[in-house]
Amino acid sequence: MKVLAVDTSGPTGSLAVSHPAKQIQWTGKAIHSEVITLKLLELGMELKQLTHLIVNVGPGSFTGLRVGFNLARTLAYALNLPVAPVGSLEVLASHSPVKTLVAIKTVQNFFYVAGFEAGVPVLAPQSVAGEELRGLSQGYTKVLIEGQTPGFTAQTQARELLPFANLQRFCDWKDVYPLYIRASEAEEKLRQGLLKPL
Repeated sequence: MKVLAVDTSGPTGSLAVSHPAKQIQWTGKAIHSEVITLKLLELGMELKQLTHLIVNVGPGSFTGLRVGFNLARTLAYALNLPVAPVGSLEVLASHSPVKTLVAIKTVQNFFYVAGFEAGVPVLAPQSVAGEELRGLSQGYTKVLIEGQTPGFTAQTQARELLPFANLQRFCDWKDVYPLYIRASEAEEKLRQGLLKPL
């Protein structure tokens, strides 16, 4: 099995391949779409050798997710490869063997949050206000909150997706969608009447 993992959910983007193990990453605001295909070439492999794809479907940056998601779906379609969708919160919780709540900062005072125990979701990904985190964290052995838990970084990397290939959750490219928990900032403002439609 030769797997390509794609992660563009945050400000640092990355691609990783399983055999031989290699990762390439880049950092820069809003540059994922400008460099992702160049970085794919830098991995130095023939695309026809790939057997599977894994993509981080979020939550994360709306634009970043679309870039990685579109690369994975395009390769899957062109090469007839199965794709495994993996969520950012699941990746962050996978480092902990105990019942874990993970919360990453979004806009204003909101967080994307989910709970996991032994890799199994016990609290579905959702958006909550910061003041709700204390109540949600009851009953968890470990609580990881971006900006509040010392040493916790909410950035994921493509190489962290590769172990998920063992879970056999691969599907057809048509069945892979980004995990958008909230609407975009513009959509939220439109819903609240702060913007007027064209």
